[in-house]
Formats: sequence, structure tokens, C-alpha cells
Amino acid sequence: MSADKGVENSSGAESQPPGASAAATSRPVFISYASADAAQKVCSALEAVGILCWIAPRDVVPGTLYADGIVGAIDESRILVLIISKDAVDSAHVGRELERAASKRHPILALKVDATPLTRAFEYFLNQSHWIEVGSGRIEAAVPQLVEAVCRHLDSSAPASAASPVPLSVGSRVAAIPLAKWILAGGVAVVSLGLAYFVINHFTRVNHTPATTVSAAGDRAVADSEKPAPAAQSPPVASIAVLPFSDLSAEGNQGYFSDGMSEEILNVLAHVNGLRVASRTSSFQFRKSDLGAPAIAARLGVRHILEGSVRKAGNTVRVTAQLIDASTDQHLWSQSFDRPMSTANLFAIQDEIAKNIVDKLAAR
Repeated sequence: MSADKGVENSSGAESQPPGASAAATSRPVFISYASADAAQKVCSALEAVGILCWIAPRDVVPGTLYADGIVGAIDESRILVLIISKDAVDSAHVGRELERAASKRHPILALKVDATPLTRAFEYFLNQSHWIEVGSGRIEAAVPQLVEAVCRHLDSSAPASAASPVPLSVGSRVAAIPLAKWILAGGVAVVSLGLAYFVINHFTRVNHTPATTVSAAGDRAVADSEKPAPAAQSPPVASIAVLPFSDLSAEGNQGYFSDGMSEEILNVLAHVNGLRVASRTSSFQFRKSDLGAPAIAARLGVRHILEGSVRKAGNTVRVTAQLIDASTDQHLWSQSFDRPMSTANLFAIQDEIAKNIVDKLAAR
């Protein structure tokens, strides 16, 4: 999972699929993802045909720990739908969700939305699996295959005497998805992301192999020490994560300086009494992430996010830092620092700007 996860209606209340009872509590499908856009499309499609899904953070009960909610939801689900993307492959949280589902012998259905190669851990749990791959720039073309695969699995695994939470047959469920809905969703996706970006960067060639349901390999039970680390629903106000600064220089050759700037700020903040600072290893995993500040903060268990950028023009470097309150997704403070730059004063610049930024944060 990713703590950025969320599928909510316009009022912020939990959405219910058509035909679902307000009292319904069974959610047979757990959606594991790091790509919120793809996960929302899959969740909407499944719930449109009456299959209730558990997806974070929408279904995390306020006041509970994310880890507890996720582990409980996986245990109570009947199938895990995995959205495979670069961020998912890099995410320790998604890896733990996959391992938990495998330990419970839950079948895993995967939708691969880009060409990112799998890690050995993913290959281990999916080594007997086939997955649906998105291609030709349209995730909407692959989602119906996934919906049908989920329906077939739930139909085949449901006890004959059990009251099924999925009231329609496979054929009628898939047919119930209006064609106009897919066309509209495709149009929105193309307009919002941009056709060029959508085609070039996100999706691989479509795989026309029919979708099959799969069972995850691996019987090893998950020890308590391997469960996801608890993340408080309401992190302390005096908590912060420093994200890696972005290199916005025209040449794109200031990555070393950018990372050094972030690390210097993190090092100074770590010495502030009473301030909880997310580790470099944790915060730097969100480099180039498309997740928003609230989602990243939720994963790291912090209230504030410090992000910034570095730009170099001639012999001048400009460092911009921004402090964000993740609970409201609002900027609390932003400032730029211009300094003459040379190899001789590189560390001095980083040290000076880091202390300036920390002083500003202390004043806040």
C-alpha cells in the first residue's frame, strides 16, 4: 500500500458501490498499489459491478494505526489485486502487503501498468503468476479483463451456502459496465495527463494474452518483526521529513549538490530537541515520486514535509525551500537563497543555507 492511497467522493465520505448495503462490511478485494490513478480506476470498476474493495486510506478507520488496518484487511479479504508500477516495485509497504497475502494463501491478480522489471522479491511471490499488462496508452482497455478475472475467482471460491457479497454473475457484472463510462474515463485520462506523456512514458505494448487468475507462491508465515511498521494516524505536530531536493538546472548536473543540500538540512534538524525527523533512507525513497505531500507524510508518519529545488545559472546557485503542513496540504513557508558558487565554497554554501532554513523553521 501507499499511504497516499485514497478513493473518496466529493464530500470526503467513504463511497459505496451501486447496490451495496450501507451495513455491508465484507470487502473481498484488497487493492495494493503505489499508483493512485490506476488504483482508483480499478477500485471504481470493481465496485461499479458490486464487488466491495478495501483501499487505503479510504477504508482505514480514523484513530487506528495504518499497519493494523492493513494487516486486518488483508487477512479478511479473499483476493489481493496488485497494481504493479515502478513506485510499487520500489515500495517496502507494497512488498509487505504482497508477502502478507501470500502467507495467507490469498490468490493475487496483478495489473502491470509500466515496463519496470520486477525485483527478486516480487518474482518470488509471482513466480507462478500471469498478469495483465496495460498497453497502447489506455489502462481502461485492461481494467475490464481484470474485473472479469476477479469475478471468476470470487465465483469459483465462494462457498455454496455463503451469502455472496457479489450479487451478479460474471457475465452480467462485466456487461453492467457501460461502454460510455470507459470512453469517458479514457478521455479524462488522456486530457489530464497529456497524450504525448501518456504514450511515451507510462505504458508498454499491450499484451493480448487472456487474463488468468493466479495463486501466490510461498507458504512462509510473516513474523511479527516483518509486519509493516506502525504509522500513527495523527502524527505529532513536531515531526518532519526532508525530501531530496530537485535539480532544476538546465544541464541537470547538480544532483550531487541537491542531495548534499537535503542531507545537510536533515543533519541539522536531527539535532533539534523534541523534533521527530524521518530518516534519510525513508524520505529519499520518494525521489521523483508522483505522490502528494499528504500521502508521503502519512507513509512516513510525520506532520510536515520540507521540499525544495536547486538551480544553477553561471556562477550563481539558487536554493528554494518550502515547508508544507501535510494535514492541510498548505504551504507554511517558502524562501529562496542565492549564492555565488564554486568548488571551494560548496560545503560552506550548503552549511549556511541549511542553518538559515532550520532557523526559519524554528521561528515557525
